Amino acid sequence: PSGEKDFQVLEVEKPLALSFPYSFQYTARLDAVIRLHSTGKLYSLEHKTTGWSLRMTEENLQTSNQVTGQHLLLLEAYYKETNTPPKEIGGVLGNILYKNRSRVDFSRVILERSNFQLERYLNQVHDAIREIRIKEASSSSVWRLNRNRCRDFNTLCEYLPLCESDFPEEEFHRYAQDIPEWEKGATSDA
Repeated sequence: PSGEKDFQVLEVEKPLALSFPYSFQYTARLDAVIRLHSTGKLYSLEHKTTGWSLRMTEENLQTSNQVTGQHLLLLEAYYKETNTPPKEIGGVLGNILYKNRSRVDFSRVILERSNFQLERYLNQVHDAIREIRIKEASSSSVWRLNRNRCRDFNTLCEYLPLCESDFPEEEFHRYAQDIPEWEKGATSDA
């Protein structure tokens, strides 16, 4: 797809949610739900802006859990809400805008997941829920490291020394008290 004439926008800023055991919810606000004219299938339209690399951003989206989750939400939640047959759901259409001081470029990529990939991701969500439930029942405050996020925003995470150290748990609590509210899960209306 090369332009807006290639698809029809059905909904913008569409909130969707999947319910899981123990009152867990998997939620997202899709940038848009569109129908591609070439296939007739529905896609989540995902806008990304980068100054990093157009090619690397495309590659990142190819393996992104966000994309897999959006595809899953379309199949499970949007399907139930609109009675859209699963065979009409395609996946995610990524719009990538590359901007730096001297150049602007654009790419559009279709991102689809197989049933196996979607099922594997769903199993990972269930595993995460089990981990959270086990953690809630224990007295430990140490969580599994997420090594996939250490280089977000093109720099090493400021907490990396803490993650790689051998702090005793009581020392970790002292550092945890300094975590900004927005990182503790606080939400704002903005």
